[in-house]
Amino acid sequence: MMNATTQVGTTFNLLGAATVKASVVESLDGCVDDFDVSAITDRFRAEINWVAPVGFALVGNIIFVDERADTDHLGASMADWCDAIDGIDFWAIVARHDDTKAV
Repeated sequence: MMNATTQVGTTFNLLGAATVKASVVESLDGCVDDFDVSAITDRFRAEINWVAPVGFALVGNIIFVDERADTDHLGASMADWCDAIDGIDFWAIVARHDDTKAV
């Protein structure tokens, strides 16, 4: 049985960018041709969901919560999630998808 969900935000609330991909491209600062942007985006999104508070999920570019989420403290939960995202080693993800490295 699927949990009921409610939209509570977008990637802009978490990353300051319209999409996860836009955040990745902005971070790569003009070097996108040197990296597998799709793979970085997919891995970064997976890491974002891995550190999400219980009941929260980033699906596409929309943040959803289900009945397990602490909606009485939504702002604090979002702030905690942002702090957890800051702890993701984005550059380690990028390094794993560097197309300039010799195989």
